[in-house]
Amino acid sequence: GVQLENNGSLTLVSNQSYDRLVAPFAIRANTVIPVGDYQSTRYTASLNSGNNRKLGMTASAAWGGFWSGTNTTYTAGLTARPNYHLNVDLSYSRNDVTLPVRNGRFTTGLVGAKIVYGFTPRAFFNAFLQYNADTHQVSSNLRFDFIHHPLSDLYVVYNDRRDTTGRLLLERGLIVKLTHLLNF
Repeated sequence: GVQLENNGSLTLVSNQSYDRLVAPFAIRANTVIPVGDYQSTRYTASLNSGNNRKLGMTASAAWGGFWSGTNTTYTAGLTARPNYHLNVDLSYSRNDVTLPVRNGRFTTGLVGAKIVYGFTPRAFFNAFLQYNADTHQVSSNLRFDFIHHPLSDLYVVYNDRRDTTGRLLLERGLIVKLTHLLNF
């Protein structure tokens, strides 16, 4: 790879993998990878504009073996830092998969947004939202963190997952966690 002066980078990576399945693996509801040994090589080319500006971008393409077939993945990301309180990351990922099994040709897509806001050095809000075009579901994870003493936090977390085709709520959770460091 090449590291640029502005902290950006250009990289090319080759990765070899070996997997052994001892039981069939359902990669999708109607697509099953059979038992066996799988060896593959994947290549990834990526570009990063650097993270020292108010606006940054990333892009990558990966291609090569995937179980007994092939997979090509394209990803793109945009990061905005309008001020020292706020950070917004937007991302898109697309996978084109071809496998020599029944229903082995499919495409998946993910769109994500991550938002981080720092109210003070001791209070933060994080939000992660994701849309899965394959399952037609939206997932959200919202977290508030308040550091009430050094190494002691109060977390309030809300998670949910919704089906966009029927506008159904599939899961919902609210979690409160309090940590407190005790010195002995």
